[in-house]
Amino acid sequence: MKKLFLLFSSLFFIIFSSLAQTNYNIVTGLPLAEIATPGSGVTTLSAGDNTNHAITIGFNFTFYGTNYTSCTLNSNGRIVFGSSSLGESAQTLPITNGPNLIAFAWMDQNANGSTVNYFVSGTAPNRVFVLNYKAVPSYSNTSNVTSLQLQLYEGSNGKIEIHNTTNNSAGTARTIGIQKASPTSAATDWASPTDMNNSTAIALSNSMIRFQACAPPAAPMVSPASATLCAGNPSTTLTASGCSETLSWSTGETTSSITVSPTQTTTYAALCTNATTGCQSSTAVVVTVFRPTISAPNNSTTICGANPLVLTATSVPTGTYTHQWSLNGTPIPGATNATYSATAAGSYTVTATNTATGCVGTSNAYVLVVNNTPFTLSISSSPSNGQICSGSVSLTRSVSPSGTYTFQWIKDGSDISGATSTVYEATSAGSYQVRGTNSQGCIITSAAVTVTAPFTPTVTPTGPISLCSPTPTLTGSMTPAGTYTYRWQSSNSNITGATATTYVPTTAYQADTNRTYRWVVTNPTTNCYVYSNEVKAVQKFGARIDMLLRNQFGSEFTNGITDTLRICVGGSYKLKATKYLGGTYTHQWFRNGTAIGGATQDTLRITQAGSYYVAITQGNCTLNTAAVEAKTATAANFTVAATRSPTSGQLCTTSNSGQVQLSYSSSPSQSTSGLQFEWLIGSDLVSSS
Repeated sequence: MKKLFLLFSSLFFIIFSSLAQTNYNIVTGLPLAEIATPGSGVTTLSAGDNTNHAITIGFNFTFYGTNYTSCTLNSNGRIVFGSSSLGESAQTLPITNGPNLIAFAWMDQNANGSTVNYFVSGTAPNRVFVLNYKAVPSYSNTSNVTSLQLQLYEGSNGKIEIHNTTNNSAGTARTIGIQKASPTSAATDWASPTDMNNSTAIALSNSMIRFQACAPPAAPMVSPASATLCAGNPSTTLTASGCSETLSWSTGETTSSITVSPTQTTTYAALCTNATTGCQSSTAVVVTVFRPTISAPNNSTTICGANPLVLTATSVPTGTYTHQWSLNGTPIPGATNATYSATAAGSYTVTATNTATGCVGTSNAYVLVVNNTPFTLSISSSPSNGQICSGSVSLTRSVSPSGTYTFQWIKDGSDISGATSTVYEATSAGSYQVRGTNSQGCIITSAAVTVTAPFTPTVTPTGPISLCSPTPTLTGSMTPAGTYTYRWQSSNSNITGATATTYVPTTAYQADTNRTYRWVVTNPTTNCYVYSNEVKAVQKFGARIDMLLRNQFGSEFTNGITDTLRICVGGSYKLKATKYLGGTYTHQWFRNGTAIGGATQDTLRITQAGSYYVAITQGNCTLNTAAVEAKTATAANFTVAATRSPTSGQLCTTSNSGQVQLSYSSSPSQSTSGLQFEWLIGSDLVSSS
């Protein structure tokens, strides 16, 4: 006997007795102090793009006066206690009607392939819940990678610590902070460090942020408020005053003054701690160590034969500097510019002097070696004139002598992602080079080859675009104007019927983060065709409309729709919005382009002809499904009757083995050729005729 089970994904959390509430105190500028991940007892999460994970904390964690034993991690860098429907991108705290929230690195991120795990450290009553959130790239900027450890402490003060190896906005808004559910008071219901609330300027490295529920003592004053160390001033003394409780420093020292001699720019914090509650306040001081840095093209450390390697000195803060380069500790006569062309092996340093302040700093050593067996690198093109006619120009690199090399193609001075093969197909005009590196680390860049195009097609917007509704229209423009034919391609394949100057991308059932669009323009006189710029399109979830049927046991299931639906008089169809990825969605059904009042569930029963689609929303993205067409069926000129055996219709009899046979007949009698007969349970179609 078949049974239908409905599966619900739920988060259960236990709330214990309410405790006295005080506002959270924020302490910044503390040193990184991660807890080592043990060899056992660690739970690893398969985090991805906007995924949610139910987590058991392992003890009573106090958050805004309430104890919790579980929470939900969202892979975009936040934890909630209870349920929520927050979007992927960061929001500004406080969030009206929002959940109990810890935003430790909230922005749109993709944790696919990253390290996300948790464990409990220590013993009661001093346990710590530890979440590792490592090597998680931003969704829109994969080079911006977040690595941190979140620590939640057992105890009535609900201490929260974010240990940041790297936690940066990199130009995209990010939020770090906490809030109580449905906050109303800025004084007691939410907290965020200065300039970290939906900010594009967060830049945390090897530092810790602490939130603690208590009334903090007065923060100490530190003198000087900042300091810069130069070669002639290798140390500075920091003095704290005004702490009426227990004074300490982030270095572990407990005297009112400390002398520091950092070798790199370092943040120090003076802490004032209430010995009874453990609550702290702090004042941070940045001690800047002035030291210029040396760089070389592609970070090369090899001089190739007689080809000099250009070294460049960079000094921070900006200003006017004089320079002196040294080789193996000896000043190089006349080497007093910000750049130096090195031709000899050895250890290079540069000493920079700020002409306004007199501050002097010497770089770390930059060690070079000489490779006396360089190689030659060249490019040939087909066609030889370098003009695009069949969509691209084939560029082929040649190297001599043969050996072990790696290569990177370059366009207009920038590396082309993934272009490392012998041949590169150049589809747009520009200046192309190839860079080669031999097994000794010698780097040579070829002479440039120019690729031209007889005309230039351009598509706007240049992307990436999001296939949320309304889907943006791609528009092609030509330089110079003329008579051309057009076709659009999706991921390098022609799109049927797309031959105009504009195209509106369509959504698919499956999510797709790698789709690209381009416009192909052909000159009908020469038959030369040229590709436009590629536009990346992102579809984060997918959906379609299915028909909802029942099997002979009454269980519902979905079936794809491949043709126009025909609605008989008095008949109906039940439609269902099927989503490709799990998550929380809202729905709005439309008929003939007009929203259907009250049709906000994932199913809809239709009785009228029309064009139906459903708008599905997740977070800040709305996606319209492809439309399903329904027409009114031609009126029948015959009648159909159903009979049953046994006539009682009872299932549980010894004579029919628990079955009732149903059959139909038509009047007048006629062939069933070209007719379709369907059984229904109530108003729902059964899967077989």
